[in-house]
Amino acid sequence: MLIRQGRPRPVLSLSLDISELEMMKNLHKYLSLCTCEGVGYIKTDKNNVYLILVSLDDLNNFIFPKLDSVS
Repeated sequence: MLIRQGRPRPVLSLSLDISELEMMKNLHKYLSLCTCEGVGYIKTDKNNVYLILVSLDDLNNFIFPKLDSVS
């Protein structure tokens, strides 16, 4: 049986106003340095900037624990 693999779907998408592009780039850089692999990608449109994370392992092993430690 052959399993078709389609395009990966985003696991988590963070969005901000386009005026926060530099902050989103810094967040992406920070997350990439912490995981030693790179995390997701940045996408922009006319009004918004998005950080799209596509790795469930990165979310479970890094992002969620960081968020838990803040609260």
